[in-house]
Amino acid sequence: MLFKKSGQDLTPRAVLASMAIGFLLLIGGNGCVTIAVRKVDSYMAALIVTSIPLLVLIYDRVLFKKPVRVHALAAIILGFVGIGMLLNTGKGIVPNISGHALFVLLGSALWALGTSLSKHAPQPTDPFMNSAIQLISSGIVALLMIPLVTPVNDIHPSNWTSGSLIALVYLIVFGTLALVAYGYLLKTEPNNRVVTYAFVNPPIALFLGLVFGGETPAPFLVPALALICGALALTFYGHRLTGLMRS
Repeated sequence: MLFKKSGQDLTPRAVLASMAIGFLLLIGGNGCVTIAVRKVDSYMAALIVTSIPLLVLIYDRVLFKKPVRVHALAAIILGFVGIGMLLNTGKGIVPNISGHALFVLLGSALWALGTSLSKHAPQPTDPFMNSAIQLISSGIVALLMIPLVTPVNDIHPSNWTSGSLIALVYLIVFGTLALVAYGYLLKTEPNNRVVTYAFVNPPIALFLGLVFGGETPAPFLVPALALICGALALTFYGHRLTGLMRS
């Protein structure tokens, strides 16, 4: 019954739209970040990824003419100033954006674009069917792209470890559930609520990276973190603050 119901809107247009969104989220967003974290500290990547809610605001405005309120505009400015400070090595005013850090920014931009388009793209309404199309099509493309990002010998079974297999199983199970939940929320909740996960990832990655990963703190980590968190707070709760000020 589940697949029969979802098949009512399983048109070629819906399938292609679902595949396109999947490419933006999984190949573009996750793919770029996966490549980047080989050289970029995990906490820094997580903090850069907090730009997604701000980028969604920009895409919604540019593509769908959604109004940007004053507090949202302030959040965008604060957020990108914070990211600029995070990428600054302390040797000059201009941020030192490495190629891998740029990949994190690119991945964030592509994920945000997929998030914004998901509200309007004619995808299958059933979240399981929609996620299955995205995962299968993106998985095939990812397999074809392996030689472009890593030597084929590196993925030989002789190089597999118990830890890598456990990580793979974890991503297959919980990653799939997360994508299904994300796709469902994109169709049923406003974008500003869906991207609230950006509040959770940076503190966890920051704690794990600095305490257990031995990662080196950026020179302007504290003020950058304050600006980014302030931008996120304005993005999600600025309308309440504006209402209180008016009253």
